[in-house]
Order: sequence, then C-alpha cells, then structure tokens
Amino acid sequence: MNKMSLPEIISSTLLFGLGVFSLWRGLFFAIQQETVLSDSEFYKALHQFMPIWIWGILMAISSLFLIYSSWLMPKRNSLFHWVLFLGGLTCSFMYLMMTSAGLFNAINWIAPMQFATLSAICGVIAFFGGAEIYARRK
Repeated sequence: MNKMSLPEIISSTLLFGLGVFSLWRGLFFAIQQETVLSDSEFYKALHQFMPIWIWGILMAISSLFLIYSSWLMPKRNSLFHWVLFLGGLTCSFMYLMMTSAGLFNAINWIAPMQFATLSAICGVIAFFGGAEIYARRK
C-alpha cells in the first residue's frame, strides 16, 4: 500500500466529502420528490427542465464517482483519472444547471452562488482528471 502524504490525505478527504455532500442532495431529490417540489420555486424550475428524481439519480451517480475516486487516489492509475474526470464533469454540469435555475427562482442570492462555486470546483476536478488522461495518451 502506498503511504499517502498529508496533502494527499487532505485531498482525498475533501474529494470524499464533496462526493458525500452531493450524494445526500441526489438521494433527497430521488427519494423525496413530492417534498422537494413543495419546498420552493427553485426545485419546480429544475423539475420543468427534467423530472426531479432524474436529477437525483444523476447527482447520486456522479457523487459515487467522486467518492470512488477518493478511494483510488493512492493508486493514481488510469481508472482513478477516468472516474475523477467523469465524476467531476457530471457533477459540474449538474451544479451549473442548478445555478441557472437558481438565478431567478432561489429564495436569496446565496444558493446560486454556492451552486456556481460547487460547479467550478467540480469542473477543476474534471480538468485534472482529463488532463492526466490526455497526457498519458501521448
């Protein structure tokens, strides 16, 4: 087993935490559809684009990719980079769509800003995974 340095341990922990954080949202959307839709106009706007339970399933899947990548971090193999890329890309897209829906339908301005931040973080994660995949192909 590879011994991880403190920065790697912190990175893995934060990646795992981001995945779990997003997983709870996905599970809430998928399991509590009626509750979600009665909470706010923001969720209704998301539901108009695509059923809220599909949002939940897609968010849960992307979150599981992020969680799995945190476990693969010590190996840093091709699977790690692909899972990092796919999880980051799908999670980034999901949060970007939530940002768009939240701009005019959120209760206040903090929700869209949080979603935009999460979208950017996931996008950077996808970039790192994708950049390594690209570098290994040469």
